[in-house]
Amino acid sequence: MRYLDHATNSWPKSSSVHEAMDRIFSRQDDRSSETIVEQTQELLTSVLGLPDASPIRFTSSHREALKLALSLIPWQAGDEIAISTVEQQSLLDLVLGLARTKGVRFFVIPADEQSPFDLEACETLLRDNPRIRLLAVPHASAITGCILPVQEIAQLSRRYGCPLLIDISQTAGLIPMRWETVEADMLGCSANLALGGPRRLAALCMLPDGLISLQPQNSVLELGSSFDPSALQTEDLARLTGWTASLRDVEAMARTGKRQPGLKYAKKLRNGLMEIPEVTVYHFSEQNRRLPLVSFNVLNHHPETLAGRLWQEESLWLQAGLHQSRLSHESLGTIQRGGTLRASLGYHTRQEDIDILLTALKRIIVTPLHRATGKIFYIP
Repeated sequence: MRYLDHATNSWPKSSSVHEAMDRIFSRQDDRSSETIVEQTQELLTSVLGLPDASPIRFTSSHREALKLALSLIPWQAGDEIAISTVEQQSLLDLVLGLARTKGVRFFVIPADEQSPFDLEACETLLRDNPRIRLLAVPHASAITGCILPVQEIAQLSRRYGCPLLIDISQTAGLIPMRWETVEADMLGCSANLALGGPRRLAALCMLPDGLISLQPQNSVLELGSSFDPSALQTEDLARLTGWTASLRDVEAMARTGKRQPGLKYAKKLRNGLMEIPEVTVYHFSEQNRRLPLVSFNVLNHHPETLAGRLWQEESLWLQAGLHQSRLSHESLGTIQRGGTLRASLGYHTRQEDIDILLTALKRIIVTPLHRATGKIFYIP
């Protein structure tokens, strides 16, 4: 299998992750639950470039991390929250829940022609709506891969006294950054993407001296139903231990200066796709920094049907559809197309994978029904 879906889940996991988890299940790891939690917190603090005093709360999913972040604000009817068009569906669903149950209004900050986030519109919104209690944005789009201007967004949030939540799930482990310089109040992070950890594990990181603080009743571990590290289940401890192992791998690669191959190959894939007339690649300005992922559509081919053919004919695994971000597709105008086909690259991606994908697309596109009239009729 040629796996090109690392924006959904990194795969395969390193042997160190499997070995660490196996030691927990086989009772060969005699560390206490408290020690396992503390070591995972310390490593995550180091890898993400957080201040040493940053509280970190682990949760059983990315959605639960965002839910915990929203729960730290005492919402009242008439309060407001601002999100962006590149948000994941998990946050949008939680915001819609606040609107239904708490009477909270929400605003969606659009993209502009050059960027996935309109800073001018954001400032106008924060200036004119003092009841906005939270600004929530991702670090990067999971559809186009474009990185949002989070430092400028943080400056606006500070200027208008609005707490800031940044979802770094797609960028953690890929984009080095000292988060203490960004002055975000909260960071949400999944374990299983570029950080290489197991699924069903995420974290909410709080930056010290922010506009949001953890109260005593919030200073708990949120894994599963356990609020006491000493009462964690074996599976919870295994996932934390696996994440610790993957974080050590990421830290080691950062020290040696080893870059993820996907960053190099993504540009080659993007350029190769843009040379095919029937392919539309979705992105903003060339000046935007990007993650190693590319979303595209092919003329006369539904993305899910095309993904099926690539899997059946070439064992290429790509993601098709809305990618849990309906707002992004409404902004891109791809809702009626059924979303996009997305290739997201990782540590194990090789040049051969890119070559095979481009060759397969050209073969599928240029397979004619007949040429009798001098025109090419493509198979839908």
